[in-house]
Amino acid sequence: MTVEQAAHAILRSCLEQMEGNRKAVASGHSPEGVHQMRVGMRRMRSAFKLFEDVLQPGTRMSREIDWLGAELGAARDWDVKGTHLPQGIDMSPLRRAVRAHARQLRRSAGEAVASKRFDALLRSLHHFIDTSGWRKRAGDRQVKALAQPLDDFAKQALKKARARVAKRGRKLKKADEHGRHRLRIAMKKLRYASEFFEQIARRKPRSKR
Repeated sequence: MTVEQAAHAILRSCLEQMEGNRKAVASGHSPEGVHQMRVGMRRMRSAFKLFEDVLQPGTRMSREIDWLGAELGAARDWDVKGTHLPQGIDMSPLRRAVRAHARQLRRSAGEAVASKRFDALLRSLHHFIDTSGWRKRAGDRQVKALAQPLDDFAKQALKKARARVAKRGRKLKKADEHGRHRLRIAMKKLRYASEFFEQIARRKPRSKR
């Protein structure tokens, strides 16, 4: 499998996860639907980061993905807040307020994914993936890199992701909240990259011995 073939497979997987949860999110009543669509979107962002040397989604598409991320992220964050309130004291008024706000944000996320704007984003993503839209801005070096076997690319990508985690991990003891958040993000990107390549490996036929 080439780097480009892997990019196709990985991006399609992310898009399928986003589309597969649209109905649940649009209902405005599914915290899990919001979570799963957000995971699909974050996986797609991680995929773009993983392949950033050989393909880019373009400014407009990136902006629309950020818009969707903000809608889903707000709803997900408040759903999580509602399940992590302190125990042992009467938090009923606060709990009701948090849950009400979470429901409001889920409805907002539902309206977002039921909108024409979301339809346009899906069409753009489908077109970008199905037509290898990244080739429009690719230079000779990128085209050559896209045609290379995946193995070396995967090794280098994972090595780079592990090095980023290690670098930020060495500063963990003195890190503030921002620093810890950056470490969490780096670890999540490493996990997504590992899962992407594992997914590809499972699809490859095993040679007979």
